[in-house]
Amino acid sequence: MVATISAVRMGAYDMAVGNLFGSNIFNMFALALADVMYTDGLFLGAIDTSFAIAGLLGLVLTSLGLIGNLARVERRLWFVEIDALLIILGYLAGMYLLFARGVSI
Repeated sequence: MVATISAVRMGAYDMAVGNLFGSNIFNMFALALADVMYTDGLFLGAIDTSFAIAGLLGLVLTSLGLIGNLARVERRLWFVEIDALLIILGYLAGMYLLFARGVSI
């Protein structure tokens, strides 16, 4: 978080976004590694479904961000590009889903 805030304060927005993507991808790798090392069955079957939903939400939002970077679509709705709008809507829908399940943030 400190590196991202510092990068934004320096005006290095690409570094800030890269730091967020790198952190998310490392966390997904750590989750996959924990699944391999867990010997009592499936790791995702042993955790609460709310955590699985949060992990899936992170995976989907990171994938949307990476696809948006690769596609480089410059089309905008209002003041936001389409891929950013999808990420915002996906985040809000995911937070509502977790809230409706009773998970406090």
